[in-house]
Amino acid sequence: MRNWAATLRKASFRGVNFLVDVDDFGGGKRIARHEYAGGLNYYLEEMGHAIPAINVTAYLLGDDSDAAALNLQRACLAAGPGRLVLPIDSGRLTRVENFSRVREKDRRGYIAFGFTAIPESSQPGGVLGLGDIRSILTGPLASALPALSSVYRQIGDVIAVANWMYSVGSLVVSDSIDLARLVDLTLASGVDGVEAFFAGGLEASRIIGESVLSPSGFEGIKPARFETQASTDLHAVLDAIVTATAAPHVAWISRPQARAARQVVQAKGERALAVLSGRGPAHVDLYVAVSRLVEASVRIVSDRAADAVPVVRVETGISLPSTVIAYQAYGDAKRAESLVDIARVGTPMLMPVSFEALES
Repeated sequence: MRNWAATLRKASFRGVNFLVDVDDFGGGKRIARHEYAGGLNYYLEEMGHAIPAINVTAYLLGDDSDAAALNLQRACLAAGPGRLVLPIDSGRLTRVENFSRVREKDRRGYIAFGFTAIPESSQPGGVLGLGDIRSILTGPLASALPALSSVYRQIGDVIAVANWMYSVGSLVVSDSIDLARLVDLTLASGVDGVEAFFAGGLEASRIIGESVLSPSGFEGIKPARFETQASTDLHAVLDAIVTATAAPHVAWISRPQARAARQVVQAKGERALAVLSGRGPAHVDLYVAVSRLVEASVRIVSDRAADAVPVVRVETGISLPSTVIAYQAYGDAKRAESLVDIARVGTPMLMPVSFEALES
């Protein structure tokens, strides 16, 4: 049986945490009712989806509940969408339509806070692209990331993460100009001081992410261990940015590959947002920007997954060269390379007797 208590998330909106008593989701369809004078029949016309709403009954406890309620109020009034995380939901971008705060004289330290959140439209028919990723990187993220320099005072914490960025980038950045710039941002002048790193850290993240073009390159964005919690937290944020930037640039061959990449982007994004939620209202803009980047990346990769080719299980009963299997399966021996990539084998001359391959 599922242990619900162990799987509940910490609720928050724009990084401001709160407790939840009830969350109520409502949606539906708009139905036009056509009734005819003197008639016995009627006609129902579907007019599309109604705008959904999430009604949250939240509360705040503790000696600082008054300050927490004020922070939540500010988050609700902030312009634009914010990421809402509920105990059972992983999070989505929403806009708060209205809210109410209740304080009672006999329940000091307990503040009830209710609000209605409208999920951002998924824009059916609209397709996001790499331009949307770039616009977030050069717009909201570029404006918000330098504010993190006020949190980090020890250059050692920053250098450790910068070294990780170079180690990842050196494996995927092939352009000589980009590589020289990456060296400058992560090993040279870019780590002369905390402010210098945060001024160029986003550019380094973009260079790495936009250089990842293959599934193997994406898998090379591996997390690292650090000696301090400050470095670990900073790594979580930049790792999410690099990964969310990289995923839409990769030419995913199969649906399982794209879906696995989407899960990686979501998981790293949640870790980064958990870190930023602890930074408080001062970093709300950065929280929103990272959330938007992750959401856009997930949507793009999801679209790619829908268009990608499904995989099937191949049983040969005997080890054969990949060129022979490719010719038998697709009528084209030149597709042997993609066959090896999907099957993840290192011996193309002797393929396994059972493996996954693209559907013909």
